Amino acid sequence: MAEEGKKSSVLKWILIGCGGIVLVGLLVMGGCVWFVKGKVDDAKASVDKAMKDTTAEARGPVVALSVMKPFMGMMLAAADKPAMDRMYADLDAKASKFTSQDGMDLKAAMDAYNESNRSAGPDQAARQAAARKLVSDAQAVLDRH
Repeated sequence: MAEEGKKSSVLKWILIGCGGIVLVGLLVMGGCVWFVKGKVDDAKASVDKAMKDTTAEARGPVVALSVMKPFMGMMLAAADKPAMDRMYADLDAKASKFTSQDGMDLKAAMDAYNESNRSAGPDQAARQAAARKLVSDAQAVLDRH
């Protein structure tokens, strides 16, 4: 009889432990979904703002650059993020002043970034350098206004 009580006690603790692991897993999964949804909502808001404020000729590159914001934030080192934040703040503030030439220059900068990423392969340092160059090139276009 005592052995049967020990078995049910052990089984109870195993079930509690497994239930706890499942609960923690669900909480982590929910946190990940919440984080990704927030990033998607931020990108969507940036696109909506760019679509509303930008001239037709420059709209495509501005929208594309706006969509890249969450990815750029993950790609750049912490020391490079202030420059990125300034570039995106300027993009929000100055997009309505963009000309078709500004749009073509932004597109050229993004094309160069994409090509650098393709050729970099898994080299993280090269990818960070490409992201820094894109921020710099985009900021040069923004500084015209």
